[in-house]
Amino acid sequence: MKIILLGNIVLDTIFYLNHISSLNKSNPSFMVESNIGGIGNNIKFFNNIKELVYVDTQIGDDLPGKHIKKNLKSKFVNIKNINLSKSFKTSVATVVIDRNNEKTSYVNWDSCQKKIFKTKYKNAWCHFSYIELLEGLNLSYLKSLRENKCIISADMCSSFYSKSKKINIFKYIKYLDFLIISDNEAHGLFSNNKNLYDLSKKLGKLVTDHVIIHHSKGSFYSNGEYVKQFKIPMKQLFNTNKYFANLNGIGDFFCSAVLFSLSIKLPVDKAIHLAHNYCLKYIQKNLK
Repeated sequence: MKIILLGNIVLDTIFYLNHISSLNKSNPSFMVESNIGGIGNNIKFFNNIKELVYVDTQIGDDLPGKHIKKNLKSKFVNIKNINLSKSFKTSVATVVIDRNNEKTSYVNWDSCQKKIFKTKYKNAWCHFSYIELLEGLNLSYLKSLRENKCIISADMCSSFYSKSKKINIFKYIKYLDFLIISDNEAHGLFSNNKNLYDLSKKLGKLVTDHVIIHHSKGSFYSNGEYVKQFKIPMKQLFNTNKYFANLNGIGDFFCSAVLFSLSIKLPVDKAIHLAHNYCLKYIQKNLK
């Protein structure tokens, strides 16, 4: 099944600190790197397993946009539906990750949020990145994808946005087969409820197939009738006090691993198990 990644893409500049980040102080970093976030993090998974994926997003006709387009080019990434906008700038972010793996971001969303989605996909898996932030996504488009027998999944942006932004998900949710989000994102939707079991069941009733809520030690998943939990075996967990683990974008990587596994007809429990294994291997490979 053809997999399409639609939605948000951003050029990150990431600063890694050996200490805890402090406001109003100089925060020298031991490493700085550039990263293509959002869909770019989804793509890392497909490049890793050498599987073709299609991208549908919008960037600005500017230097960050040209950098993104140049660096996405791969025999495993089809970029023909990346629109180059002259009206909006490429989305950019400055990301600071301290020694405790705490992340602070300063983001300027622009062109990718404004894209009007029009391409008519059929019998494809369509995954929307940071769906609650997509100003150009119309319900009629989601309805047309469903009529064309597409499977629709989505993830959300992290906990940096207010509940007023988060609740945008509820206008899209009935069109989603799968919603794949983090524990922080789930808590952001229901600020008075921190119980992931309850949140899984609530959200599972609203999607067509399953909601999957991932966290650092596993996942909860539900179709609204049952709730199941996958726990990463203790021996596979790593000590973040001993190692510096680059976790930036790991949630997007996990989403791709799940949707790919589901697209090849694996059962949900096996897909989640496999996705966590992919993530653990990726993290371990990037320990610093």
